[in-house]
Amino acid sequence: MSSGARLAIIAESLRQAAAGIVANKLRSLLTVLGVVIGATTVIAMLAVVQGLNASVADAIRDMGTATFLVAKYPMTRNVSFEEYLKLQRSPDLTDDDARAIETGSPWVKQAAASLSGVFDVRAGRLEASNVVVKGLSSSFAEISDVKMAQGRVFTGQENARRNNVCIIGPTVARRLFPGLDSVGKHLTVGEHSFLVIGVLVERGKMFGQDMDSVVLMPYTAYTKAFGKGDAVLVLQAADTEHVPAALNDAITILRGIRGLRASDDNNFFTATQDALMSSYYKIMGGVYAVMVGVAAMSLLVGGVGIMNIMLVSVTERTQEIGLRKAMGATRALLILQFLSEAAGLSSLGGVIGLLFGAGLATLVASVSPIPARVVGWSIPVALIFAASVGILAGLYPALKAARLHPVEALRRE
Repeated sequence: MSSGARLAIIAESLRQAAAGIVANKLRSLLTVLGVVIGATTVIAMLAVVQGLNASVADAIRDMGTATFLVAKYPMTRNVSFEEYLKLQRSPDLTDDDARAIETGSPWVKQAAASLSGVFDVRAGRLEASNVVVKGLSSSFAEISDVKMAQGRVFTGQENARRNNVCIIGPTVARRLFPGLDSVGKHLTVGEHSFLVIGVLVERGKMFGQDMDSVVLMPYTAYTKAFGKGDAVLVLQAADTEHVPAALNDAITILRGIRGLRASDDNNFFTATQDALMSSYYKIMGGVYAVMVGVAAMSLLVGGVGIMNIMLVSVTERTQEIGLRKAMGATRALLILQFLSEAAGLSSLGGVIGLLFGAGLATLVASVSPIPARVVGWSIPVALIFAASVGILAGLYPALKAARLHPVEALRRE
């Protein structure tokens, strides 16, 4: 048989496979429902997870380069209630601790302290509820590379003088000063008035929290108005290579300040950017496991459905198979035809699932604070998996069709 004739037979086999799918539209759609659900799950979940990954990575990068944190409570793991009560009795971290570390370590370039609380903020008759208010050391803006849309950040002098100035997020600006220039206006936090000297660049939402519903003020102004509390220290090493040295110095200095003996455990916790990302990825590992489990079960159900319908198809088309074999069709061509039909069914489910998954991801991103973005590599992965399920599910029915004896097949009713 010439190569041209062989190609013509292969093309006819593929055409008949496509015709079989088109001729039974409803049955084909019902058959691939499991594959549709699996592909939808893969695309939608990957979109959500990738969106969250990007947002978390951006948030951690916003800390600044070569930075690490020191806090009273662990930042990379949960604590038991007993441990929480024990840690609660530990001394709070303060701006004085940040200054001591900054002056005591040659490897710490800058150190800042951050206090925070949630308040209702007012300007005239307008109010913004549940606004995150932060008191920051003046070096915090430089460490974290705070970006301004209007105005400026507060200075070291304003921090030293405990001036009541503040920077606000875009959400606060829109709620309190709609259609107006916020810079130069006054707002009230609790019972205290603050002058707005700047507006931050819009950052959006992450994990349901509006990152733009925020008021930043000097650390000293915060403590003057609301009292001292437990601060988080943000420390910046001289460069990324010296983060371990800066971290060790910070631990040594804090232990000295707190009078801890060599046998005493630290009563504070540190976290580098890598540790924060590693902790996050551990959490997301559970999400991936659930996603893989749901997708695998759906694809398994879809594969069983495809195998079942292909076995029915072989039974329905026994005489056709016998006729084709009598006319010279080889086992390989029959296997190709039925595998093509099974892979086509599964790929159809993959395409439908892809569209549903992308639509679901878009819907989630538009109506919720969860970021979702369909990544390019997830599309071929979903389609390849879908087609593979079809091929595996169609293999037994295809082999069964290829093994039929032409005479017996032609006799069968």
